[in-house]
Amino acid sequence: MIEGIGAEILLGENEIAPYYRNGSKSCDRCPYLALCGFDPQLGNRLRFLHTMKDEAVWERLEKEETSDALDGKSKAGD
Repeated sequence: MIEGIGAEILLGENEIAPYYRNGSKSCDRCPYLALCGFDPQLGNRLRFLHTMKDEAVWERLEKEETSDALDGKSKAGD
């Protein structure tokens, strides 16, 4: 997953996608807010993230990896 994200960034696919979770926004701590141009009035939207237990995260990642292998998808850079 990290390799895929890195490949997208190198291809210039770096969309503005801050998140909202547990009452705070990633923009609240971001030193690049003035540069990125995120503005809800321009149609930009926050991604709402839900808290997951560690076990649930690992299960989901394993399921996605298995699904990709069955679909014949390869990771970026392979």
